[in-house]
Amino acid sequence: MANQDDPTIAAVQANDTNAGGEMSGTKISTEPKHWSWKRLSAAQLRSALLLRLLPLSRPGKKKAKQEDNWREWSRFRLWRRTRPFSGSILIILAGLLVLWGPIELLPFALLPGSNIWAGLLVGGLLLVMGLIQLLVPSNALVTGSSAVVLSLVSLPVAAGVWA
Repeated sequence: MANQDDPTIAAVQANDTNAGGEMSGTKISTEPKHWSWKRLSAAQLRSALLLRLLPLSRPGKKKAKQEDNWREWSRFRLWRRTRPFSGSILIILAGLLVLWGPIELLPFALLPGSNIWAGLLVGGLLLVMGLIQLLVPSNALVTGSSAVVLSLVSLPVAAGVWA
């Protein structure tokens, strides 16, 4: 036979003949194989660890949960695209930045000659304009133009130059 030249096949056939010789080919044992971490290659070790770490879940519930999650994101996307979302978020951030300085100096607001109240007023109005633009998109033109004016006014007010 042509397979007799292969040393591994010859060794398996020799083991089969020593074990009883009734079966030809490889012997399949019914005993559980004991394995150790040393025998695994890096890829087998990684896949074994990943399989142990992954939670077992029911596919039906997971699919329904994914559909609900997709629908929620779809509603948010629709809501976001029907209004000036990025502009209003930037106006809200600008209002928070303008409010940050005067809030840090709030204990000095009641001193005579203090202009901290003007910074609080401009920052609060910017924050309100951003929220109105986000929640009522029909007024976006008015709130956007007033936010531009308030942002220009905030430059001297936040610095404390305005008298």
